[in-house]
Amino acid sequence: MQQVIDCEYYYGNWTLSQGAYSVHIDDQIISDDKIHEYRVIHDDGMINKNVRGINFRNCTISRVPQGLTKIFPNAKFLQLSYCKLKSLKREDLKEYSKFTDLTIIFNEIPFIPGDLLADMKDLIGVWLHDNKIQIIEPNLLDGLINLKACDLSNNLCIDMKYDDLEEDKGNSTFGELRTEIRKVYENSPWRKIHLENKTLKAENEILKQNLKSEIGNDLEEIIKVDDFKDFTILVKGEKFKAHKLVLAARSQTFAEMLKKNLQIECLNLVDISSKIFREILNFIYTNEFPKSNEIDFIQLFIASRRLKIEKLIHFAADKLIDEISPENALEILKMSNKYGNEKLQKKSFDEIKKILNNIKISDDLIKDTEKLQKMLEVKIKQNKIMEVLNEEMSKLLKE
Repeated sequence: MQQVIDCEYYYGNWTLSQGAYSVHIDDQIISDDKIHEYRVIHDDGMINKNVRGINFRNCTISRVPQGLTKIFPNAKFLQLSYCKLKSLKREDLKEYSKFTDLTIIFNEIPFIPGDLLADMKDLIGVWLHDNKIQIIEPNLLDGLINLKACDLSNNLCIDMKYDDLEEDKGNSTFGELRTEIRKVYENSPWRKIHLENKTLKAENEILKQNLKSEIGNDLEEIIKVDDFKDFTILVKGEKFKAHKLVLAARSQTFAEMLKKNLQIECLNLVDISSKIFREILNFIYTNEFPKSNEIDFIQLFIASRRLKIEKLIHFAADKLIDEISPENALEILKMSNKYGNEKLQKKSFDEIKKILNNIKISDDLIKDTEKLQKMLEVKIKQNKIMEVLNEEMSKLLKE
């Protein structure tokens, strides 16, 4: 799925550069680790090449976002805070090898590998405090000859920082911090388990991925045949056969229904088209998102909400955000008000405010779609009148 990220510009107070022109990404679900597109309104006279800092905050992120350096080629500072990040690896940071400031704080990262920063030789500052770190490999800071600050405070296994950038030097020297990291590792109750599992982890990961692939392929095959299918879904007169176990595992709605009555063999779904349900059933079995651009994503969102399939809900919402326009903004706002999606509410309401650009609109109107509809109708009439007047003015100027 192509990822679109909404960005706002700001002048960040980065430790290494006060007031640096930066982009801020707030409160978004980064569902794909490669960012292909972005949506940002620059300050006057600014373009992508002027961006120095990239800041993610309060997002949901499973991996450090990839592809940003192609969009902002001169960026040098990266920050991820309160993003629920649970894993951090060397390969996640490879594209940021020229960055000088790395700030990953207030996340949920239990383990820091020793080679994490091996490709970031230009680093001047590293901030990894408040991450719930339980174990750090002792070679973390090896080769970082330009490093002037490293903050590892408020973690489970270590509470220390080195800072040669501020007047307050922190509570240790660089050498003392490296010694503490080694000491913490040697004394860690997790060290023995970590060493024993390090080799097995790679082998297990390969087996795990192979197993996932095999299971996925098997599920793709069993959807094609009716053998052992024990459940029928009726959608607009069309019959879809499926397996109760698969449906319950992938849809909370099916799970709740089957828990109440496992003997049920048929369900009639109203208000969902067969085309939409066919895409949903394919996702249930293959985990593949709909690829067609002809899908009605409003209906897909509503159906996914009804069947309580979280990944598909987020997918449909992201697609709708990409497709918000003056023509559909009100419809999407009505739908998001009804089914409760704050992100869609905000984006569609912002689009409506752009249409009514000369009118000051209270945020309280986000729920009053009837009034908004009347205002849009008046705006359309106003625009038509202005078109007529402009044509008459053009004729007069030509005479």
